[in-house]
Parts: sequence; structure tokens; C-alpha cells
Amino acid sequence: MHISGMPMSVASLFVITVIVIPVISELVLHSKWWKEKSEYYFAFNQPEEHE
Repeated sequence: MHISGMPMSVASLFVITVIVIPVISELVLHSKWWKEKSEYYFAFNQPEEHE
């Protein structure tokens, strides 16, 4: 079976690469878990305030 002239295996890899992985990435990057982790690790990169 061919989808848009591509064999099914190539079409499925194309769909996974172009649609599925970016959607999952965006969901993770906008999740509460990622925001908590990024704030935690970002705090180590801040210069210390000298009093």
C-alpha cells in the first residue's frame, strides 16, 4: 500500500518524524513538570548576589 507515492514504512516514519515527535516535544515543554525542572536547574546558573 502506498500513501502519497511512498511505501507504508516510509510514510509512517515520515508521519512520526514530522507530526508525532514535535507534538510530544511541545506537550513536554509546556508541561508543569518541565517548568519546575527548568526553574530548578536555571537557578544554578544565576550569578550570586553579593551583599
